[in-house]
Amino acid sequence: MITNPRAPTALRVAQPSPCSSAAEHSCANSLAAHLRSLSIPTPRPRVGTRMRDLTVLVGGPVEMLPASSGQPAGFRLPMASTLVLGTACSRPLLCEEAQALQEVTCDHVVILRLDDDPGVHAGFTIDLLPRASDAWLESYRGWQEPTGSRYWLVPSTGEGQSARLSPWGLDLVCRAPFYTLDERENGFARFATALRRIRGSR
Repeated sequence: MITNPRAPTALRVAQPSPCSSAAEHSCANSLAAHLRSLSIPTPRPRVGTRMRDLTVLVGGPVEMLPASSGQPAGFRLPMASTLVLGTACSRPLLCEEAQALQEVTCDHVVILRLDDDPGVHAGFTIDLLPRASDAWLESYRGWQEPTGSRYWLVPSTGEGQSARLSPWGLDLVCRAPFYTLDERENGFARFATALRRIRGSR
């Protein structure tokens, strides 16, 4: 249940709700079976916290993807058609498993990777695999617009596609949402501040 899909105040993690159709039920069963067969490791507590923060920031309902330990291996944002996985390890760890899950769900896939570089304000970078694509967008960072609560994933360096995050989807665009280096750095800082506020509200 969502009272305000944009309000990053609390995370409602739930097992997937009963499917409304035979096709959805079959997909849910396939996803559960793939999770068991892939043996995705339980993320470290710090990784799990960052993953939860990100899902709260995006907004909308959240489904837990259970690991073999019973703890969350990741999360699915069904309205946004996005899977969120996480690790403290460098790429390509989890890429193969993420692609296998994408074949079942046809979702976008986000892999959150911890990054302790002081210049990475949020403490992590993102590898993004858009649905219907086999090309990873690597080492992206979260960025927030100066007004409102619109969030983006943008390349850490250089140019490339950017992705706008919302409870209703992940939209790829060819341009960056900023024009200057100052706007770029300020957006990174705003995004990190928004995550800290979520963490502090728990």
